[in-house]
Amino acid sequence: MDAPSPESTHTPSGSPVSGGAGAEPLLAASAASRECLNQPRPCTEGCYQQETCPLRTSLEHSETSVETSPVDAFLAGGPEANTLDPVLDELSLSSNFRHSGWKPVRRRVFEALTRTKQASSRVSSFASCGSFTTIERSEIDPTRFRLRCNHCHDRLCTPCANGRSWRLQQALMTQFPVDGALFITLTLCGKREPLAELIDRLYKSFRYLRSHPTWSDKVDGGAAFLEVKWSDKAQRWHPHLHIVADGKFIDQGELSNAWRSITKDSFIVDVRRIRNKEHAARYVTKYASKPLNTSFSDTPKLLDEAVIALKGRRLCLCFGTWYGTALDLAEDEVLADDLVDAGDWTFWLPLEDVLRDARSGDPDAIATIRSLDCEALWRATLTPP
Repeated sequence: MDAPSPESTHTPSGSPVSGGAGAEPLLAASAASRECLNQPRPCTEGCYQQETCPLRTSLEHSETSVETSPVDAFLAGGPEANTLDPVLDELSLSSNFRHSGWKPVRRRVFEALTRTKQASSRVSSFASCGSFTTIERSEIDPTRFRLRCNHCHDRLCTPCANGRSWRLQQALMTQFPVDGALFITLTLCGKREPLAELIDRLYKSFRYLRSHPTWSDKVDGGAAFLEVKWSDKAQRWHPHLHIVADGKFIDQGELSNAWRSITKDSFIVDVRRIRNKEHAARYVTKYASKPLNTSFSDTPKLLDEAVIALKGRRLCLCFGTWYGTALDLAEDEVLADDLVDAGDWTFWLPLEDVLRDARSGDPDAIATIRSLDCEALWRATLTPP
């Protein structure tokens, strides 16, 4: 087997990863699976893939199973739902593998989704994110492998948010004007109002600002990204907008006066030119893709309020000449992860089987994980948080 391409890296969203010398056990372990895949007949008992084999059924196992899942049992309030940890932990090794880096927060988000009575389909999808993960091989370069899994696309799911962040960054980079852009921050003075009311007022005020001469005479278009924080000192929510704007420079004093005239009580703003567009793109898109903030994610009452206030709300607002652009559409492309490079990669092995063997100490399975450049992520699943 040829040496792996040094440019290939692994990302949780399913981008290519390298094979290499360590990938050889993968070929050996999949012999029975490949034999099955090459036969025009149903899967046999000896197939290495067992229930996950594509020849066994045209649907995924999770769609055809009549067994009650741990999530369904929890939502039904059955005896199996005494604690929340087993609901998340028993789904699959693949799911734990995908979410090992944020397991404690994920548990709290799951609890908040259930407490706030979110749709059972949303809760189930969130809990089972990554439960069906496969190893795929490149048809163009057989020495390269990658991971592909089911996604919940929930805005509160960190791994899914990482993929969304990357797409938003790429779309934003294409929108930056050649002669530079402005980075503007608008804050809102709250008086301990509910978060939903504050966000509504912030968005409404920003809409009025775009019609104010101080803004409309100088800004052609741009995108605003919502950030939400909780202030322990003031005991109130602190939502504000980070804006990338294409236009002439706006005097900070003039903008402050215009913002105060609209909001009646808020005047703190910031205006500066963007010197590094890559840094600015990473900085602002993280808010639209990852709305969870550590200032409130550890407090159940605040987390519940944020779940409700952010539901169905756009976190990236394009305006002016940027309205209807790729950036404006990127936030809605929830299926993008499942469509990228779909034609150049084929199923090779279910990750679940490899993880199970690796947990038992199988050297070939561990070598396979190393070939995927995922050893650190796998080892994180072996140690409780």
